[in-house]
Amino acid sequence: MPSRSSPDKTLSAGQTVPPGAFAAILRAVDSLDWQIGRIRLACLLKGRISHDMVQLGYTDNPYHGALAFCTPAQIESFIRRLIDSGYLHAARGPRPFLRVTLKGAVVLATSEGRSTGSVARARDTQPLATLTGTVSLHGL
Repeated sequence: MPSRSSPDKTLSAGQTVPPGAFAAILRAVDSLDWQIGRIRLACLLKGRISHDMVQLGYTDNPYHGALAFCTPAQIESFIRRLIDSGYLHAARGPRPFLRVTLKGAVVLATSEGRSTGSVARARDTQPLATLTGTVSLHGL
């Protein structure tokens, strides 16, 4: 049973990704100079410390442990929701990996007052036909 100081973060079908988790996930993917998959990203955000996480330098990432208050399953659910909403792109293949889409990069750039970096990296991952709609910056 959750305590009053750590409320239950489980998402029901109608709920969205909490703003702090939304920003942490996008920023973590954007902060890496190499590709990362969904499960390894969840481990990084949870703060897992294992031999491979240390050896690959994930424990030095500023977002390591950013979502330590969540379960790995909750973090993976948040990541899936960002993929489904078009903020992250999950590349297919033998080693699937995540990228921030142009939609996600615009949110990052706007919330951090920058106009390059993630937007330039994301430009090629988001088809132009899908760049419609609005972006909510509330809570970032």
